[in-house]
Amino acid sequence: MVIEKTLFFISLILGAIFFVTPLGYLFLYSFMDNQGGFVGLENFIIYMSRESLLISLWHTLFVSSFVTIISVMSAFVCAYTLSRTLVIGKNILYFLCLIALFVPSLIQGIGLIYLFGHQGIFTQFFGFRLPLYGPFGIILAQSIYIFPQIFILLYSALHKVDFRLYEQAKIMGISNIKVFLNITLPALKNTLMSAFVIAFSLSFSDFGAPVVVGGNYSVLATDIYKYIIGQQNFAIGGGIAMILCIPAIGAFFVLKKIKVQEISSKATPYRIGKNIYRDLFLGSLTSIILGFVVLILCAIIFTSFVKNYPYELGFTFEHFKFKSEVDGWNIFYHSLFVSFFTGLCGALIVFMLAYLSEKTNFNRFLKFVLKLMILLPMAIPGLVLGIGYALFFNQANFKIASDLYVHNWFYILYGGFALMIICNIVHYIPVPYLNNTAVFQKIEKDLKSVGECMGISKISMIKKVWFPLCFPIVMDNFIYFFLNAMVSISAVIFIYSPSTKLAAISLVQLDDKGSLQEAGALCVLILLVNLFIGIVYKMIRNRFYQLLKGKK
Repeated sequence: MVIEKTLFFISLILGAIFFVTPLGYLFLYSFMDNQGGFVGLENFIIYMSRESLLISLWHTLFVSSFVTIISVMSAFVCAYTLSRTLVIGKNILYFLCLIALFVPSLIQGIGLIYLFGHQGIFTQFFGFRLPLYGPFGIILAQSIYIFPQIFILLYSALHKVDFRLYEQAKIMGISNIKVFLNITLPALKNTLMSAFVIAFSLSFSDFGAPVVVGGNYSVLATDIYKYIIGQQNFAIGGGIAMILCIPAIGAFFVLKKIKVQEISSKATPYRIGKNIYRDLFLGSLTSIILGFVVLILCAIIFTSFVKNYPYELGFTFEHFKFKSEVDGWNIFYHSLFVSFFTGLCGALIVFMLAYLSEKTNFNRFLKFVLKLMILLPMAIPGLVLGIGYALFFNQANFKIASDLYVHNWFYILYGGFALMIICNIVHYIPVPYLNNTAVFQKIEKDLKSVGECMGISKISMIKKVWFPLCFPIVMDNFIYFFLNAMVSISAVIFIYSPSTKLAAISLVQLDDKGSLQEAGALCVLILLVNLFIGIVYKMIRNRFYQLLKGKK
């Protein structure tokens, strides 16, 4: 019990230090000038008085609206095809639906440049031009980036619909269109609402696509980057960050109100009937959507092995030497190191937090505070969290009064791998935590009482009961943290140092230099590592379940 209490209060303290304090300091800093003097609403007034704010805000809303519609519609088509048709190669199609998760968000923009840019493959060889630089390019790139996240949501929801409803409709002679409109869509109502809210929030705060294909088309995310990186104006940048939080926080509370779709204990899984015309039509639509995604990745892979596209098309490995990057391959090793420890530490921390939340009897209010600190990062864009970390951890001393300063003991972390690992864990912790708590909630409550009656210590219960039962979800969470840390840009781009630069951050800088082929080569490495880790994880997980079945 003493150990549990200690861990619980340590968790509260660390949550306050690494989540509440940086965001609180960012909020306060938005009311200060760059020298730390209080200026009230002046930063907001200065920014809002400029026509650029209204233009950027309108651009952001315009792009986000179109991205939301396109990503949700395309994800729904693919999810419906894979769950309600008999198309051939479902496993391959499912993998292709998720492949965009394995690369940083700005890669879609680079791929589009290679396809439809001024010297793109389609532009050069087919004379096919698109107005790529501006809203059109951002909408395309963001739609591809957001698509897999919405697909997972809808694909899961379609598997929860009770087939008995469809059987009754068939007996009553209701047409397929009416069944779709009156059974399928109403059953997915809450999930579709969640999908629209999530897609809009992700697009509103996305940084990668506008940086690469935005051109002179400004959005709020690029305004923040311009003020903080370009002008070192953290005060106004912090003010814009607060504006960027509004839709994300709104989305968080909207999602809390939306009821989660539940599966009835009597529900039966959907049984797919034969319909060649349905399969052909939906299979073709899905193939077109996924073909476009694959085409973008193929363009990046192709150009990364070409000497000097489009002038010299000979094969080469030169771009994998990263001559434009001072640190060469070190940036890639840095990413592997940070991603591995983000995955390992994140998975174990989540297990501990889920255990403290579900299997202990602490004060309900303190438990609520802990859960709130764990779940609120879901409502905070990575860009905002990164700025908060940059402001708080980059201050050696805090000015309290004219002659009074307080030393920041956490200043030593700034620019190091440890802070980037912590930032990634805080940024991505909500989903793994929800998954782990769901597992704990399904475990028989009597196990704890049985263990206490038999005199088994809490540590032994954790080692021999709770952890083995949660091991599959701990593995899932490790992969989730690892993959996201490999492709994360916005959360860590403000807190690295020259000696701790990561591969995903280097992609932004290579794009700024115009070294797109080296950026493509780096993307290929990230993709290969993530695919390799995913395959190994799948093999380990399958082996684990085989061993469990053998024991039974």
